[in-house]
Amino acid sequence: MKVAFPTDDQRTIAGHFGQTSGFKIYTIESGDIQSSDYRLLDHSGIENGRPGQKHKAILDLVRDCDTVITCGMGEPIYYFLQKNGITSVAQRTPEIQVVLDDFLNGKLEHDETLVHRHHHHSH
Repeated sequence: MKVAFPTDDQRTIAGHFGQTSGFKIYTIESGDIQSSDYRLLDHSGIENGRPGQKHKAILDLVRDCDTVITCGMGEPIYYFLQKNGITSVAQRTPEIQVVLDDFLNGKLEHDETLVHRHHHHSH
């Protein structure tokens, strides 16, 4: 099983999911961390693009992961990841190690209020 955290410093969960520098990925087997790596998100060419481009770039980084754990995210990326077989868990604790321990011990709960609804405005 692989678990991904959006992070800029590899210690804390990024405050803005879509603006993260990358993802810390942990490989877990039999309840133990086997390895971890950091995957940079290439923002070039997607900053001013459509949201779908950014969603695809994120998916490309975490496609082999089972779960993405955040401190909040927009509804579109939440459902996009879900549609692609990745569980997203939104919760309030920013420290990756604390959250990872809770996850490994089955104590991590999803907080639906941290999945933000996006309203589209016409220009």
